[in-house]
Amino acid sequence: MTSGILPRKSLSLLREWIEEPLSRILPSLRVEPVLVDPETIRMPKPVHLGEEQVWSRRGSETTWRHDLIVPATHEALSPKGSAVAQEGYIRIRGEDE
Repeated sequence: MTSGILPRKSLSLLREWIEEPLSRILPSLRVEPVLVDPETIRMPKPVHLGEEQVWSRRGSETTWRHDLIVPATHEALSPKGSAVAQEGYIRIRGEDE
């Protein structure tokens, strides 16, 4: 928005200041409660996030748990134990994980 009273100014950041932090940002998808087998996380994988996807959720109040997602098939597989409702994030696996 311009008013015509104040001069215009363009601000920018140097690429060398932001290049390394921006390269560490990984996309994630928030998922509301889903029923999963607590031993093997099996769910459809979003195709636009690549092959190495991780299911991240709270392990306790102060920790996070990260498990690789096993792709779901067309067969209905019930867990060996009880299914658990969990909410979390589907993330791309980073190099440091």
